[in-house]
Amino acid sequence: MKDIIKEHGFKYWFTNVLWYHYRIPIYVAAGIIALLVVMRIMDGDPLEMDFHIAVITAHPAFSVQGDMLGELLEQRGIQTHNLVLSLSGGEMDYMTFQQMLVVFVDHQYSLMITGASMLGSFADNLDAFYPMEDLGLPPSDIHPNILDLTDTPIIDYLFLNSEPMYALIKLPERQRNGTIRPENIARAEKSAAALRYMLEYPLGFE
Repeated sequence: MKDIIKEHGFKYWFTNVLWYHYRIPIYVAAGIIALLVVMRIMDGDPLEMDFHIAVITAHPAFSVQGDMLGELLEQRGIQTHNLVLSLSGGEMDYMTFQQMLVVFVDHQYSLMITGASMLGSFADNLDAFYPMEDLGLPPSDIHPNILDLTDTPIIDYLFLNSEPMYALIKLPERQRNGTIRPENIARAEKSAAALRYMLEYPLGFE
């Protein structure tokens, strides 16, 4: 790189090397950054939120269902931002692709609620989620890091019962010095508390 810049100049290197070979990753990175900024502006002060929830299904679902879930959890003292991604037929447009990337890279997205049709999207990354038993929650028969929400009253209440539904809680990533930020651990603990509420029967939500 230094030799190319020295011989042809920075503009040549940027145009004919960096931009030519890496323009698509640059577009994706810029899109993610822009989406994060927009979502932060829309969410307001992120410190007001305990954590973010992503609801992902290939069946029809709408933001109002995320609002309903947020209202129920707020009654239990848990403040959440809820993103609902409905991928009709499992197809993903560019905006949804960008949102999915944000869900995976943004530490505030701690709790994932996903339909069986989209569970395969997490199959290669299940080690990035908590074992449910470590959080005092019952693991599913599918995998120790997955909680089965199928047939729970809250799923019926949210009209997300058109397919089996599952939950996962993201493991906090370690920093370079090996430590984990306390706020990321707190998000996981709050997520586990939210799932316990969701498993209650009767729910006690009026």
